[in-house]
Amino acid sequence: MNSVQRSATLPQVRVPRIRERAVRREPRRRLRSSVSVVAGAALLVLVVGCNQQDETISLAELRDQPALLVVVAEARRATGTGAGDLFVVRPEAAAMETIRAWDSRELTKAGYGAFNAFWAPNRRRIAVTVAYWCSDPCSRIAVIDVRRRSLREITKGGGDHLVRWSKPNELLYHAGVYSRPELSRMTPDGFQRARVRTDLPSMADAIPSPDGQRVARLTRDGSLQLRERGSDRVVTLPRPGRVSGTDIWDQTPLWSPDSTQLLFSRTTSANGDSRSDLYITGPEGSARHIASDETDSFTPMGWSPDGRLILFLRETIGPTERTMSELWVSDADGGRQTRLRLNTTGRSVLWADWGPRLS
Repeated sequence: MNSVQRSATLPQVRVPRIRERAVRREPRRRLRSSVSVVAGAALLVLVVGCNQQDETISLAELRDQPALLVVVAEARRATGTGAGDLFVVRPEAAAMETIRAWDSRELTKAGYGAFNAFWAPNRRRIAVTVAYWCSDPCSRIAVIDVRRRSLREITKGGGDHLVRWSKPNELLYHAGVYSRPELSRMTPDGFQRARVRTDLPSMADAIPSPDGQRVARLTRDGSLQLRERGSDRVVTLPRPGRVSGTDIWDQTPLWSPDSTQLLFSRTTSANGDSRSDLYITGPEGSARHIASDETDSFTPMGWSPDGRLILFLRETIGPTERTMSELWVSDADGGRQTRLRLNTTGRSVLWADWGPRLS
């Protein structure tokens, strides 16, 4: 009887214990599941956060770049003149926190102000095209000693226009009126001058690369051509076929610091409206589309000294007129387009130059 009673009572004793253990383990399983869900959500937030951060260029990256030359003008002055005040500003600066500044009156004593400006290779001088009020295109070239803040005009022509510094002690510029400029070179004191090319069809007709091994040339019909030094072979960049009532032309070619890439804009004009996109090409002439927008127009400004970043102006085109242009920066392939904090409401950025990095 005892053995029968024990065998009969064993299931009654063991079953409750088994159920009790099962009940006790269930909260642990739920806890592990909850921890897994929370960890997965945290990982997702971290990944999304990293992706969001990667969409713009960080302030740390901008701090690694040298100061900018920026030409800025108020809305009423910027419209139709293309000249303004000259500033030296850090690329990561909040608002227009200037390091140095030359207003239009200081630059020209009267008139519009700066049209464009370029750092010298040693960053001790600034070459600037200054514009004046007159019936015809009036511009001259001046050189600023940054430390002394002194300015000296080195040309007296009616339409002289800077191209860039070609050497530490040599400037390239277009001399003469805008309709027939002549590419010339001169020393920063303005004394030694020599003609490089004559009878150019446009202001930016021939742009030599920094190493002097290539030339970018804009033709009369708006095509962009590339040519190697010492070679007769000319590469013409292909453009989309023209549609009735639509014109397409290339402009503003800017070489990368290592002379391997060319940044330029391609403008499409239809029904009285025009809009420009950004492109990059190599020596082989294969253009890559890197920036465009249905409502915005882009103008290239240049490259960072290390060639990793590009500067450009972004201008929103309204239903009746253009708004003020702002200065943006992006990776060399057009990625991570970032609006710089130095842009100021009511003022338009007209020009910018990063210049070289000091060794």
